[in-house]
Amino acid sequence: MNQFKSIILKIATFFTFVLGIHTSTYGQFEQVYPSEFVSSIDHIAFHDSGLAIALLRCDGIMRSTDHGNSWTYIEIAGMASQNNIIFIDNDPKKILISGSYAAFTSDDGGLTFQPFSYVGIPTDGLRKSIIQLENGDFLLLSRGASAISNDLISWNKVAGFPASNYELDGNTLFCAAGKTLIRSLDNVVTFDTMEIFQSNIIGMDYKDGLLILSLLDNTVLQSSDTGITFNEINHPNTFTYIPLIINEDHFVFFNERNVTITKDGGTTYNIVPFTEEMINGIEGYSVRDDGKIYAFGNSLKILHSSDQGENWELQNGRLEDFVAIGSYENAVAVGGDNGGISFSNDDGLTWTDVAGNRERIVDIQPLPNGNIYYVDVISRGHYIDKSGNELNTFQFNPGSFNLYCNDGKLFNVINDTKGLIYASEDNGATWQIAIESDEKIISLDFISDQEWIMATDKGIVFASENAGSSWQELYNINATINQASFKSKTEGIWFSGTKMFGTDDGFVSIQEAAKPYNGLSFIRSGDKSYCLGANSSATFMYEFTSLLANKGVNSGCVPHKVGVGTSSSIIIAGTGGVIERLNTKTSSSIDTKKDNYRKLSSFPNPTDGHLFFENISDGTQVNITNTMGNSVIKTVSGDQIDVSELPSGLYIVTMVKNGWKYQSIFIRI
Repeated sequence: MNQFKSIILKIATFFTFVLGIHTSTYGQFEQVYPSEFVSSIDHIAFHDSGLAIALLRCDGIMRSTDHGNSWTYIEIAGMASQNNIIFIDNDPKKILISGSYAAFTSDDGGLTFQPFSYVGIPTDGLRKSIIQLENGDFLLLSRGASAISNDLISWNKVAGFPASNYELDGNTLFCAAGKTLIRSLDNVVTFDTMEIFQSNIIGMDYKDGLLILSLLDNTVLQSSDTGITFNEINHPNTFTYIPLIINEDHFVFFNERNVTITKDGGTTYNIVPFTEEMINGIEGYSVRDDGKIYAFGNSLKILHSSDQGENWELQNGRLEDFVAIGSYENAVAVGGDNGGISFSNDDGLTWTDVAGNRERIVDIQPLPNGNIYYVDVISRGHYIDKSGNELNTFQFNPGSFNLYCNDGKLFNVINDTKGLIYASEDNGATWQIAIESDEKIISLDFISDQEWIMATDKGIVFASENAGSSWQELYNINATINQASFKSKTEGIWFSGTKMFGTDDGFVSIQEAAKPYNGLSFIRSGDKSYCLGANSSATFMYEFTSLLANKGVNSGCVPHKVGVGTSSSIIIAGTGGVIERLNTKTSSSIDTKKDNYRKLSSFPNPTDGHLFFENISDGTQVNITNTMGNSVIKTVSGDQIDVSELPSGLYIVTMVKNGWKYQSIFIRI
């Protein structure tokens, strides 16, 4: 009997393939904006041949063959959160990229990469970087201990080399972890602990016997004897963490908002400021073989200097980090931390930038009439058209904002010491206070035009059946909550601290769900609920159906900050000005040139008695055909048919509705 079932299942698989029956469900997020690069830059390495590799805080790299003057994006799955690049044996074709938990190798100059396994490498703590020493050996640095190899295959543990920061020059290697500085002058044959400082080491550079350290307490130290003694350098900045040595007197220091230069060892300084329009914070630098300096950080924009840091030019890339997003039907609008707005009216497939100079945007909402409403960082509400023309402004009280649109009305939930809901019936031209609460309002969900559900930070859930005119307490969760989303009076999900809970039976039972990393937001798309979460290297979407059963979907780019749902998609936006879209609509069909088919949902499969259907009315007639072409007509009773009298075998069920043919396959055992 088991052998017969196996044969039947194989036949069913074959017929499914031949008939072309398929169900298209959502899988991965797809980047829909911008169309070129993604995320932020974590690291850049140059080779004197002209090849340059830039690691992105996302799945992929940027690659240049002209010393970084122009770049192309290469998507490589799993390459998020890497932090080091080496050209093995100084060969531009042989590249190794390493990170905390994974590494990748390339033998074609960065066009393709293969995973490099850390399995078997005897290290303690998080793996950080693999570097190649002067003698050709490879050193893997981790927080607790390290390992050395001459072939990247067999490794020997080397105690005492932590890897929060490191500098390598010839035979000399400096490593820092926390307050401790460790040195080796002989390719890690011997090493010594040079110094333990009063504060953590957050940046260092070494060149020709000169070592400069920057500490967390804003102290900058200099050593001219290879780290034996240190002198403090006076510095004009309150926070400096990236030093670059040009020569014995010429130093360049980077922080998030300027570049500081001294040419006399620290006696006088020249500060070169840069605005956020140029680059959104410097996190690192790389020096080309000809001395040209590249600075990069929290955007795809790159600053470069050809005169040892005195003057800087902006290269390419996007700046915007999207911090706000809103949707209404198929329209979606996103707002950035520098005031940029992009708009889509086709469910996030194509996007248009909205002209205008604006303050940082804290919330945004597309409107039914095609215009846009947003709130800026100084609590002003702006009603604009899609060309960026200002139609009206309104000054709100300071607080946190959440814009909603329902039944043609615009709502703004403001939380400061208490909760307020403002309502507007004229697209934000005028506003009235609709609801006042002594508690902060965590969520406002519109079940229908009249039925609303509201949750407060104290865990009390209220319901209204008359569009907010009156409210009744639905349930007291008896816990402080910081996020919530309700599909109905019986179905809801909420965060309480770091834990997530939900109910689908009207609070009769409350179930705790696994924490989806860091919860960012709850999203509804169609009739399903989702939770958007992220960790340090990826963004995840969790679908919640059937009492919090979940499955993760990796977006690849990290970390996205905000998301919304439409009737058929989820759209997330965030770091690096990236917008990604995930199709949540399940479309089923049978591909044929002759007829239009759709999939008919039936269960169980296999069956020995009754076959049940979804969304078929009582009395519907279905046609059942076996593999020989013989057929029988049956009438659905309730939501099922009796197939117990049919011989064992494979059958196709067909029904016609509204001009469409619906089919499914089942096995009678």
